[in-house]
Amino acid sequence: MELLGTLKGEEPARGVAEEGTKSWTSGMFSHGGGLAGLRTHTSSHPEATRTLCRYVRGLLPDFAFAAVALFQGLKAPLHRDSGNAAGCPNLLTPITHFTGGGLWIEEEGGTVPPPRDPGSSLRGRILDVASGPQLFDARRLHETLPWDGDRQCRVVLAAFVPRNVHLLSPVDREELTALGFNLPASTQGGSPDHARGEVKGAWPPVPSASLLEEAGIRFLDVGTSGGVAGGQRG
Repeated sequence: MELLGTLKGEEPARGVAEEGTKSWTSGMFSHGGGLAGLRTHTSSHPEATRTLCRYVRGLLPDFAFAAVALFQGLKAPLHRDSGNAAGCPNLLTPITHFTGGGLWIEEEGGTVPPPRDPGSSLRGRILDVASGPQLFDARRLHETLPWDGDRQCRVVLAAFVPRNVHLLSPVDREELTALGFNLPASTQGGSPDHARGEVKGAWPPVPSASLLEEAGIRFLDVGTSGGVAGGQRG
């Protein structure tokens, strides 16, 4: 939570920015079938980016990811992340303690309809995000479920691979690697079946205030406005 308070928010790709919500993303971006580069946060907030990458690699040392995001109080509607690389699972992990706030995901053999549309023919399962890190295929339909408490109480971290990794310039790839991102060997990056698993075992604590101070990050209460602060460069 300390880290999130130091970062200027951006317009979320999913959900609606309202009072008490915040979205912040760093690393790679991709548009369409032929454009890839680095978000401005990658260079404007290198220590924050490095801290989050270190946290992700503490959870899963071999996990491939080229972007990392913090989401506070965002309720994403039913959608697919078609801009993600095929075969590369998303990692979603809680940063705060909350109740509810799981993730429904479409899955073959699933038995649970979308909670917001119980009459739908779609079936899937619910990932208990509040209990710990989860891996899932974000190219499948999924949505955020309600949680107890106000918007600010649910903060999660997401790590993922946008498509078109192969279009990154050597300079951009070098910068991402230096910051701690673990780029996939290819844009496929593994089997979609792997995305159905859950992270097992203990997971490390949220980055502490002392760690952030060592990284030179000041503690400020910054609102959700900021526009291009989280945009792209390249």
